[in-house]
Order: sequence, then C-alpha cells, then structure tokens
Amino acid sequence: MIDKIIVYTYKYKVKKHANITLSRPPVDYSTGEELEVGGLWLEGFRSVSGQKAYYNDDLVNITIEKKRFKSIFNPNKIINGDKVGVLTHEQLLDSLRQVEQLINNLGIVVAFDDLQFSRIDLCKDIETIHNFERYIPALNLVSPIYMPNETARIKKGSYLMSNRSRQYNFYDKGAQSSQGDRSKNRVRCEIRFMNKKSVTNSLGLSTLGELKDLSVFNSLSHTYRTILEEDFFRRKLSKIRVDDFDSDVELLQQMKKAHPNKAFDHFLFFKLLTGKSPIQIDDLTAMLKESGYSKTTISVKRKLFQELQKITPAPNSAGRVRFSALLDELYKKLIN
Repeated sequence: MIDKIIVYTYKYKVKKHANITLSRPPVDYSTGEELEVGGLWLEGFRSVSGQKAYYNDDLVNITIEKKRFKSIFNPNKIINGDKVGVLTHEQLLDSLRQVEQLINNLGIVVAFDDLQFSRIDLCKDIETIHNFERYIPALNLVSPIYMPNETARIKKGSYLMSNRSRQYNFYDKGAQSSQGDRSKNRVRCEIRFMNKKSVTNSLGLSTLGELKDLSVFNSLSHTYRTILEEDFFRRKLSKIRVDDFDSDVELLQQMKKAHPNKAFDHFLFFKLLTGKSPIQIDDLTAMLKESGYSKTTISVKRKLFQELQKITPAPNSAGRVRFSALLDELYKKLIN
C-alpha cells in the first residue's frame, strides 16, 4: 500500500491573509539584527519575505521555503487513521481530494495534479511467526544489489538499509499500534523512493496526477514485489546453476567470476537462504585460499563468519531457527 508521499512545485501563489504561519528571518546574535532572507512570494507588488512559511496538522504538512512549495501526507493515514488497512483506488482519490481542498482552503494556489514527486513510500504489513527482533540478524546478512557497500542501521524494533535513492525499512509495526489494534508479531516492510529520479526510474511516475490512473495504482503492488524479490532478496540475481557444482570451492569460484566484489557474501547468503549445510570455520580459510582470495580478505571474511556464529544458536539449542527459514518466511509473505 501507499504510505508517505512528498510533492513539490516552484509554481504557486499565496493569497492575502492565507492561513499559514510565517517564520521570521534568523537573528545575528552579535548585532541583534535579522539576517536578510529572500522573498517567499509576491503579494501584489510587495515581496513577502521570511525564513519559511508553513502549516502542520496530524495529516498534512505544508512548507514554503526557498521559493518552493512542498507538501507531505500519508493517504492511508488520511483514510484509516492509525488503523491498519489496504488503500483502495477510490480511497486514494478521496485522500487526494482532501489534500487538494485543504491547500485551497489555506489560501494557496497550485496546479495540484502537476505537483512533482520527491518521495513515495510503498509498504506491506505481515504477520510473522516470531517477534521482529529475531529476524534482524538474518536481515543483516542481506546485501541488496544497488546497496553493495551500505551498512544497515539497526535500532530496537527496526532495521534500515539505505542509500541516497532508496531505503528498505523493516520494523515492528505491532509495537507502534494503539493497544486496541496491537499485534505482537506484525512487521512492516517499507520501500522508500527518496528523490525525484528514484520515483521516476522505479515507478515511472513524475506528477501526482499520474498516480490517479487506475492502471498505475494497480501496478504499484507488482513493482513493490519485484523490487524486493530482485534487488533486496536477490532471488533472480545469478544465472549460475548451483546444482551443477560438486564443491563449495567450485561454486565460490564461479560466483567470484560473475560478482568479484561480493562473491563471498552471495555464497554465504545462498547457503543460509536455501538451508544448505553451512560450512565450518576450519574449512573457511582453505576454501578462500583455493578460490584466490588475499590474506586481508580472508581475515575480514573469517571475522564475519565468527560474528555470524556468535548470533546463531547452537544446533542443539532449544528454539533454534535457521536464518534460511527466517528469511524465507519474510520473502514468501512479502512477495505473495
């Protein structure tokens, strides 16, 4: 479903006595004088100056700053409040009408359908077998195609992998819900398209009016699943048929040819995701040496493997769940 939307335009007008708050320019504390700032809009022949102008409520935030109008809102929250719900096309249109009417009532004139996207979030809620915290170590093994060098930001109840264009945010949605709607094991996965180029390239959208098209709206669910499957979970990444190889060394060598910088990460992820028998650390050095890795790389990969062993329950421990099972559960519930 659609979550947060941010749109903007440089073409706007503000009526006299518009119901927005004007922030005064910042002050130079050494002199006590206001610093010079540019005009935000014209009121007749007079330029209205200020640091910014804004309007905020629980559903819509509007800012005019540096001669740019920006609006932030969540269609699902406008319709369903804090309750969980999947937005229909008619409900989306209704939420957009409410935002457009609010902007008009404030005394701001914009071509609403021509507003440009600077961010869209798509998300899905799923019921999981375990508490979300149990999935974080498994998620930390994932290396999305377009984020090969990024490190996840992990806090209690959340996992965020990001770059300048896109973010993957998994978090404990049940813990954020009101008591009457609480689900102990409800997890949300958001894909955030963080700028205009990302929205256009990934979703094929430029303006808010394009989102009103029924076929475009219906395509978002397919796009969400495809990006998770191909980029985040890498299920369609490699053309290598792993069943053709007799040894881990041979498989790792082929992966290294196809993906030299991330071969070991792909290999380890494959072993965990598919539930194949994990390699032992005693065999790790020999396998990496035979595959042509440098001493420095071998040292780094050994440390990674040791860290994974620390967070993986012992084979005979009570309640042990393989990382492969945890990742496969998330994958199937999010993609289906």
